[in-house]
Amino acid sequence: MQRYLVIRFFQAIVALFILSSVVFVLVHASGDPVTYLLPHEATQEQEAYVRAKWGFDKPLYVQYGIFLKNAVKWDLGISTRHRRPVTEVILERLPRSASLAGLGLAFSIAV
Repeated sequence: MQRYLVIRFFQAIVALFILSSVVFVLVHASGDPVTYLLPHEATQEQEAYVRAKWGFDKPLYVQYGIFLKNAVKWDLGISTRHRRPVTEVILERLPRSASLAGLGLAFSIAV
């Protein structure tokens, strides 16, 4: 049983690594993230400042390493939509998501 749990734990770690890699690649494949952070009339100085502040001036492998390091510390950055930390947004919506998942589980058990 202990061996099974250890194997499942490492499988979960690998799955999280793959998922984070996919998310990272999709964010960068959809275009330059700086264009989503700045208004259209932003100057080149503002663009350079944002690139340096958010680390977009570094190579992709360095950005991915920083992304993983911050994700392990549960620092997911600032939401571009809500302009506040992503962890706050997740924790704010967690009770509703859990109740919806519980309701779906109860419904599936009843059926």
